[in-house]
Amino acid sequence: MADAAVAATVESLLTSEGVEDPEDRTGWWVGGRRPDAVALPGNDEEVAALLRVAGREGWTVAPAGRGPEVEGPVLRERPLVVLSTSRLQRLVDYEPSNLTIRAGAGSTLGQLGDRLEAEGQRLALDPPGGEARSLGGVLASGAAGPLAAGFGRPRDQVLGLVLVTGDGRVLRLGGDVVKNVAGFDLVRLAVGSRGTLGVITEAALRLHPLPEVDRTWALPLKDMDQAASALTRIRSFPYPLAAAELFVPPPDPSILSPAPPMVLAVRVTGSATAANRTVRELSERVEPAGEGSGVSLDNRESARFFHRAAEREGAVGWRGRAGVLPSRSVEVADGLHSALQEAGPEGGFWIHVSGTTGSVRWGIPGQGSDVREPGEGSPAPPELVPESALRAAGSVRVVGPTGLLPAGSTGRGPSSDAGARGRIVEGLRSAFDPQGVLPDPWP
Repeated sequence: MADAAVAATVESLLTSEGVEDPEDRTGWWVGGRRPDAVALPGNDEEVAALLRVAGREGWTVAPAGRGPEVEGPVLRERPLVVLSTSRLQRLVDYEPSNLTIRAGAGSTLGQLGDRLEAEGQRLALDPPGGEARSLGGVLASGAAGPLAAGFGRPRDQVLGLVLVTGDGRVLRLGGDVVKNVAGFDLVRLAVGSRGTLGVITEAALRLHPLPEVDRTWALPLKDMDQAASALTRIRSFPYPLAAAELFVPPPDPSILSPAPPMVLAVRVTGSATAANRTVRELSERVEPAGEGSGVSLDNRESARFFHRAAEREGAVGWRGRAGVLPSRSVEVADGLHSALQEAGPEGGFWIHVSGTTGSVRWGIPGQGSDVREPGEGSPAPPELVPESALRAAGSVRVVGPTGLLPAGSTGRGPSSDAGARGRIVEGLRSAFDPQGVLPDPWP
């Protein structure tokens, strides 16, 4: 079916605002392909109708938020429809006294944050891309930021959601209360499934009070040896931390003069008394591993520092992510650092390492952003997947600026396992998407 026919069929299913103009489709690349149509349904029923027709017509439907937020889906060679949840922005329910909120998947984290701040509350989510990310995109990708160290990953904060399966069934999973356990936990299964089981259209999440103090303690470091020593001390630190990240280079060099090659940023939230005690202990226990004295950023400056890190991580370019044992995270980061330094990419590079969760992320900003046609553009730079550095990693993902997987990528994930895990994945796929409408799992 030609793309005009696909777009016409999609338009017949939705309201007048539900189809993107053909001239505007260039911003919706998915998996290295320009879609035949971009659908913007306005409710669950329109999402379900579109998926049912896609199964009958033999289309692939790639879920997206306000842009292609689900990284690197694998697409079959057949008509492609991008399903954006950007119109699903309704605030369904908000109970400040219960510390819960239910909102449409198209709501951005910034929109929700503004509403919650007025009530002295917040969502403890800080994914790559920051406040511009949509709620549905964050949950579908399972993307976590530094706050995962103190508050858990996205799936730990979701209480319930609405999932429209690949064959058009509308499933209402979980609930709106913190203590809500009955049967199989399909909510945690859906979060992080990357759009392969269904389209998330609505979600209920737990909230947290805004802290009295939000403080970031930043320690300058001159090399990976100092970083390894500092992170070892962080992992045995006795007090709770909201986040502890190694940034290479610092996302905001102006906070330290002269700007160091890398910085350990520890975020502390809570009462003023607790924050003062924690920073005092950090100075005594961790500062000797660094290059000079740590500096403190309070409240808005603290939040701004981590927002800049999230924006850098979500910017256009080649990006990689590896899951590593926390004790080996600096080993992996050191190998990446050497490979990237030797290559000397024109746009520079960045590396972010979680001090406690074992997440290592890296990238080359801007490179490849001129891709316009499927298959065009440079392959992933080889330094992005240096095998010697990544042998210690349990999983590796690399994606480009249009979601294009690099040729010969060493990407590894659960779906590549031909054993029991692989059979479980395929069984779930056949139950949620029997006609194979949604993108395949990561290879």
